Amino acid sequence: MNDGGPAFPTESGQRYEDGSFEMEGVDGGMTMRQYYKAAALKGMLSSDIEAGMSVVDVIQCSARLADAMIAEDEAFAAKEREAKE
Repeated sequence: MNDGGPAFPTESGQRYEDGSFEMEGVDGGMTMRQYYKAAALKGMLSSDIEAGMSVVDVIQCSARLADAMIAEDEAFAAKEREAKE
């Protein structure tokens, strides 16, 4: 399953007194799937869309929405790459 990569990546490394920076890696934290899932869940809970749905149904729906958003992100990125070629 594609998690969409890191939502808020940060660089990690060593900064020296002369201002230079030696990068050691990237810390990912939350994935895009987790971020999209939380956003979908928040939206559902702040509206009447979840009325009558079980907790499991709401969670599964937010996961499907997150997966759809990642698929759309990938499709858009592919179109952007094609346009540059």
